[in-house]
Amino acid sequence: MTPEEQIAALVVELEATTYHQALRTYVERRIGALMRADVTTADGAMKCRGQLEELARIVAPAATQAFAMLALERRAFAAAQAAPAAPAPHLLREWWLEPGEEPVQ
Repeated sequence: MTPEEQIAALVVELEATTYHQALRTYVERRIGALMRADVTTADGAMKCRGQLEELARIVAPAATQAFAMLALERRAFAAAQAAPAAPAPHLLREWWLEPGEEPVQ
């Protein structure tokens, strides 16, 4: 399975979760409430606009893809940690030997 296919599969899995559905519902309702809000001051309008932009980023497809990529990265890290490390070759030499000198046996 290619990384693109893995990301696509994870995105589908993430979007199917009840958490994602509840988050999307909450964000859509909050955006609707902000759009209906009667804002009369400039600073209130800027705050409302900023909240709308942040909420829109949460439910954007790119956010779900970013979560999927983080999950793949964590899976790869966990797999690398679980794999047994190859023993390091014995690179040390006795302190009394000169470089290139063979030990006497």
